[in-house]
Amino acid sequence: MGKKADSLLNSKVTNVVTPLLLFILCFTLRYLFIVAQDICIDEPFSIYHAQMGLGDIIRFLKPTNNPPLFEIFLHFWVKVFGISAFAVRFLPMLFGSLAVIYIYKIGARFFSFKVGLCAGLLYCFSTHAIYYAHDCRTYTLFLLLTVISAYYALKIIRQNFSKTNVVIWSIVNLLLIYSHYFGFIVLFFEMLAMVTLARKHLKFILAGLGAITLFYLPQIVVVMSRFSHSTSEGTWLKEPVGLESLYNMIWVFSNMPVTAVACLLLIAATVIKNLIKRRKITHHHKTPDRLIYLSFFLPFLLMFLVSFKIPVYNARYLFFLLPFYYLSIAVMAFNLFEGSKMKWITMAILVLLFGVTVNADPGKKRESEAVTKYIQEIKKPGDLVIICTHEFLTNFAYYYNKDYFETISESEYGGLEAKLHAENIYPVRSITEVDMRLIDAAKRIIYLDAGADFSNSGNNVFSTLESRFKIRDTKKFEEIFKVYTFEK
Repeated sequence: MGKKADSLLNSKVTNVVTPLLLFILCFTLRYLFIVAQDICIDEPFSIYHAQMGLGDIIRFLKPTNNPPLFEIFLHFWVKVFGISAFAVRFLPMLFGSLAVIYIYKIGARFFSFKVGLCAGLLYCFSTHAIYYAHDCRTYTLFLLLTVISAYYALKIIRQNFSKTNVVIWSIVNLLLIYSHYFGFIVLFFEMLAMVTLARKHLKFILAGLGAITLFYLPQIVVVMSRFSHSTSEGTWLKEPVGLESLYNMIWVFSNMPVTAVACLLLIAATVIKNLIKRRKITHHHKTPDRLIYLSFFLPFLLMFLVSFKIPVYNARYLFFLLPFYYLSIAVMAFNLFEGSKMKWITMAILVLLFGVTVNADPGKKRESEAVTKYIQEIKKPGDLVIICTHEFLTNFAYYYNKDYFETISESEYGGLEAKLHAENIYPVRSITEVDMRLIDAAKRIIYLDAGADFSNSGNNVFSTLESRFKIRDTKKFEEIFKVYTFEK
């Protein structure tokens, strides 16, 4: 009776208490500074489109690299909670916090309690994970679906086969590729693993894949179009800079250089140990280790190599690999030493390094609210305001006037632009979008350079204004914003 009670207690601790405590820790760390940074970068894009009807969300996101799932979730969320910074960021923070449960479950179920606990804590203390938990974009949803998908894929491969697991895996992967196009990377590698290691259940797995394909048909043409555009036109990113780019990415995943070096040393030690010792372990025992290692290192290196042709090697696009990085590190720490004490010590050192280097308030380096309020303060009746780039339109409106930001019309930005034009404010991509008669008639022009040359090279806004007016004042804001006041 005593042994049964102990077993039940241990089961409750490992299956309920530990993941719950990890979730609370993860949630708390992400909650602390949820509104410390301005709504900025791509967040206003998602928030603005989420206010539209479902049909318009799908229609307007088609020509972009944004599948509609996150904006659809956000659509229903903002209907209830509104569009304040706290409200819109709470949803991605929740997605990001829930992910730790499945990171732990993968580690604890397929390796050991120690591995699950270590990987979960590394994720909790990840600055990179916290950054995107404070970002009202699809990335935490994508990561959550990725780790759930991996959990069920491992169950299909490693445990007693269940049709229910295949159904759940299929639904999760369908949501996954509707949340981000890189979900196809996850789907491809998981299919490869299941076809190789779960052949006797192949017909059920292929049936799941068929169902995913069927329900994704409406989006397939869009995917092919976006892929064709990226291969022919390139992306906004540059090619990687050799091995330096690999190290920099590990640095981002590891909070600080000292932690990155410690993780790289652990990886190197594990590789050397495996090469020297070559233990005779059964294929059955090797499988989980290999799958976790391959789940991180294969896409990580493949995306690095692909980026020399189509640049995609960026921390936001590799964000979905974060759970597999922490799981790989935890597995390596567990396997490196024979003694259980050394395993605990190694894992404790890793967690301590992440814990002392975590930044719970990672800066976005965008003073969107401050620059908008500054323009409001200095703008006088009759002043012409020009903003380049046009992409800053929604961000500017969010802080300039929430009523304008909430103005939705049949055209994507028509209602919002009409409100701003009525106040003589013109967000543009180039000087050709401004009526020169407005410029000639203006006595004073306020020009906001919101990363104009980066987003719209050859826009000629500054050069045109400088040739016709004198600069009376210049004010800079972190990191890319510059406000010029021109007068005749």
